[in-house]
Amino acid sequence: SGELGQRVARNLGTPGAAQLEGMVSSQSAAGLLLVTTALVESSAGAAPRGLQGSCRAYTKEACLVKPGCHWFQYHAKNGCPLCERWFGDQVSITGCRDWSADTFCRYYIVGVAQREHGADLNDFSVRRAVGHYEIVQGTPELDNPFRKHMACSVFCDRSPPFPCNGQPRAKHEVKGVNYGGRFIPELYLSLYGIGELFQGISHPDVVLGKHVRDLSLCDIGVAKDAAQRLSKYLDQSIQPEHFTRMADLGFNVLRLPLGYWNLIDVPRGVAPNSDTFSSRRYLALQGIMPAAGYRPWIDKVFQLAARSGMQVLLDFHGAPGGQQDNAFTGCDQGEGNIYFDTPWNKALAVKAIAKMADICGAHGPACYGIELLNEPAGPVGPGCTR
Repeated sequence: SGELGQRVARNLGTPGAAQLEGMVSSQSAAGLLLVTTALVESSAGAAPRGLQGSCRAYTKEACLVKPGCHWFQYHAKNGCPLCERWFGDQVSITGCRDWSADTFCRYYIVGVAQREHGADLNDFSVRRAVGHYEIVQGTPELDNPFRKHMACSVFCDRSPPFPCNGQPRAKHEVKGVNYGGRFIPELYLSLYGIGELFQGISHPDVVLGKHVRDLSLCDIGVAKDAAQRLSKYLDQSIQPEHFTRMADLGFNVLRLPLGYWNLIDVPRGVAPNSDTFSSRRYLALQGIMPAAGYRPWIDKVFQLAARSGMQVLLDFHGAPGGQQDNAFTGCDQGEGNIYFDTPWNKALAVKAIAKMADICGAHGPACYGIELLNEPAGPVGPGCTR
């Protein structure tokens, strides 16, 4: 205020200076910070701040086609007394500006709230108020519909001296959790019922001279009661309280690993390309139950996820022939024995992924998307990605 306000006006020009001066309270640390920031940027030849110059626009659409301009908005559906105390009618802090998202959240929102109004950044109500301030970032490309939506948040370092700062974060963040071990059981996950599932089952010690490390679902396939074992296990390992718990912890997307045999039926007596011994194990895996037999449990996961406000990412976890030498593909074939990369196996994989797309489409908004292949391994070098 006073002399400092006049200095800002001389350096920045009007009307941006008047807007900034209105945000500065006399003798305040936050005010001095804003003024200092403005003076430094002005002396560096930066564009004047605020609704002026290249960022003079009064609608979001007009703003977002301007290079270097972002749209800053305040969104509090049920009101926000704290926000009104901090910035009144919000005019000084919203609209089309050339501020960076980080500067907006760190200094213009959290900085002012903390230094001018003594806001306690560990107070949930303060954090919620900070989240009402949003940034929309566009692109100068004509007719490009994509927008980046962010909201301010408070981040507190958990190491001394435990500083808290404002930062922009994606407005709709993906907070994911893996819901694995159901359709491709892995003994080490120790899920409820998995001991009974693998009871009395053994695996070969070696395949083509390569060590087999773990029990796999394909080993269960040789048991006469394989379908009954797996059905009981799926009933036990997919429970409504899992989804309530995941949602309560803040997760909004769960990843559901599936194998090709959960999705498509391979002609009877036909297996993915592999060695002769592994082919017999794949036939046992495919013979546990038809692909349609798994669908009720897959649908159940979608239904329980949607009921808890979550979405499902379908993960192609077990590819024909194995994209890894690991039990998570459905069959541990021995260290280094990986057979996925053949035309027949890849053709089966495409059919399986197409079925994943069908399932995803059937569940609409409850489906977040599809992961095309989990952790593939193979040769590296020119041409390997083909």
